[in-house]
Amino acid sequence: MLKNNPDAIINTVFATGNNVPADGTSMVSITAQVTDSTGTIPLSGQSVVFNATRGTVISSPVATDTSGLATTTITSTTAGISSVTASVNSNSGHVDITFTEATLSPVISSLISDKDSIVSDGVDKAILTVTVTNSSTGSPVIGANIAWTTDIGTIEPSGSVSNADGQAVTALTDNGDTGTATVTATLTAGNTITGKSMVNAVLESNGEIATTQVNILPHVSSFLETFNSSKSFGDLTYFTLSGAGVDYYTESRYSSYEKMVRVKNNETARMDMKLPLKDVSFDILDLDNDTGGETIFIRYYDLNGGLMATKTHNRAGNDNNGFRHNYESYTAPNGKSISSVTLTLSGGMWIYFDNVHGTYVD
Repeated sequence: MLKNNPDAIINTVFATGNNVPADGTSMVSITAQVTDSTGTIPLSGQSVVFNATRGTVISSPVATDTSGLATTTITSTTAGISSVTASVNSNSGHVDITFTEATLSPVISSLISDKDSIVSDGVDKAILTVTVTNSSTGSPVIGANIAWTTDIGTIEPSGSVSNADGQAVTALTDNGDTGTATVTATLTAGNTITGKSMVNAVLESNGEIATTQVNILPHVSSFLETFNSSKSFGDLTYFTLSGAGVDYYTESRYSSYEKMVRVKNNETARMDMKLPLKDVSFDILDLDNDTGGETIFIRYYDLNGGLMATKTHNRAGNDNNGFRHNYESYTAPNGKSISSVTLTLSGGMWIYFDNVHGTYVD
């Protein structure tokens, strides 16, 4: 701890950058000069204590430099005059500074759902979270009023207020409807719009809107997805389908398999389930008149993306037209759920699959 010269006094105190917004981040610099008792000789290494009647002093005490100067900064979350005092020994000086009313420009920086899909049973729900930040600083906005609407299902509550992290939350449920719900969060003017730890701010803008979508699926315990229709990949009800070298194929030789998903050699088809499954099964076919040697790798993943199992199918017996058929099924271990399935072909030309059946986790 510094030991001050007994003759040290505060000669002057002055502010740099006065009249700043009371937004909790804008700062005023306060400098005190310490000299000997005559006021002519600057004293270095003297410990200066700063106090303020409004706002937060960032550093105190502060040691003087070779010019006898000690500097600190002050921020505030409330508007008004702050009297800042610098003290050394029993001597002090002060300066008045002004924090002006802050202007806040809140924006919706994100809107997310914890689920891509819910079941239309009146119980299953998706939690939607909107985050409101100050457009100029990026800091969370506390107390922003959010109005929630949806074109399908029920939103409860229909209005919520952002917390200390700038987040406001609601829940989407449904009982009987199916489809894709578009949920809208609208930032509205309110009595208390504040930055983090900030009060009495002025709301500069409102009406900011963000939307997100949640799939609402029929309340069933199991499903059967077939491709014998005009569905595109984006029209599938129970899972999404993706992968390079993956397309639809129409086969005229077998009436029960008119339309299938086709996977090219050394490519992977991926099924991402819209709800976690207990089990899944599907038909795998090879209609090409190739020489065999195909191996199909099927991999099953849990909700965290962890690999639960890898299964293989080699070329099976064929009929006169080269038709080969495998039936694949998998049940997740206790405490696990199937989130996605991939199919990869090694060798041969193409493989095909259809009739995907799954059972939901209750």
